[in-house]
Amino acid sequence: MNSIILSIVIPTYNRPQYLPRAVESALQAAADGNVEVIVVPNGGDQSWQSSLFNYLNNSRVIISPIETGNANAARNHGMKLAKGKYIRFLDDDDYFYPNAAKKQLMMLKKSNADICAGSLAVVNHEGHILNILKVDYQEDFVAHILSFKGRTSPQFYIYRRSAIEGFLWDESINIGQDTHWTHTMCRVKDWSWICIDEVVSSWVQHSSEQLSNGYKAKEHLRLQEGYKWDTISILNNQNRLSSIRKKSAVEGMWALVNAGFYREPLFWGRIIKKLNTNFPNSYTNFPRYNCVNKVGMKPILYELITLPLRWLGFFRREILIKIGKRSNWN
Repeated sequence: MNSIILSIVIPTYNRPQYLPRAVESALQAAADGNVEVIVVPNGGDQSWQSSLFNYLNNSRVIISPIETGNANAARNHGMKLAKGKYIRFLDDDDYFYPNAAKKQLMMLKKSNADICAGSLAVVNHEGHILNILKVDYQEDFVAHILSFKGRTSPQFYIYRRSAIEGFLWDESINIGQDTHWTHTMCRVKDWSWICIDEVVSSWVQHSSEQLSNGYKAKEHLRLQEGYKWDTISILNNQNRLSSIRKKSAVEGMWALVNAGFYREPLFWGRIIKKLNTNFPNSYTNFPRYNCVNKVGMKPILYELITLPLRWLGFFRREILIKIGKRSNWN
């Protein structure tokens, strides 16, 4: 194959039962099979040897292990090996919907954009769709990422490889890796992007990895809050925090407050104070607080009053998650 169109990087660690499905879907993600699938086992993982036995003589599948036990290190390694004009990432337990993925690639090829986005299906072990995560397209990609509907997982996206060369993943980050990488991209430059209204990839939810104890969910919300503040500050210092981006950013921050307050009132109470100091009365931009605006109630009072109902809703949601009727990410 002289000219590779698409490179797909799959970091893997000890998931031999899912890995062949991911590889097979990746092989079908470009027209005429013009794709290279770069599998990067990391952390000394040997489980891939049996699960990928049937692909060992497939010239389109490149298996390049590294000793470092880090998914970001594996992604960086894969990026350095990639030869395709376009590149995308896939986790080893997830998979593409090939027809839609091909359309997404074709759409990017016909454009001058850096990135093309598509929707993602949250699925359970049996492949039943629990939720569809759509991309709320707006012309400014940075504003989209700052908004409360911003999608940071790379499985939504396909990238023009020349556009993201040099944007390596931070190998010191172990949690919220995709959010950190995408925010880092937004802090450095503006991006042109387009969107296809089709489900291009899956995100498999494992019952053994549910967030039922609430800890990981709280941690994830805190991470988003920190990354978002850092991005706001950097953009402001660069004179890149336009009015559209500021509006998206404060909406995104208030959405995090609303999602996290009932879990950690003291922490998110401090964030409310910070928001009111830096962006006075900005809560009026967040749709969930429309009722607050009408009666002149402050957001913190609204959050305190609704605490019992929020906890009841939380426990109901956890039950639905455990029985596979709902996903963590709705």
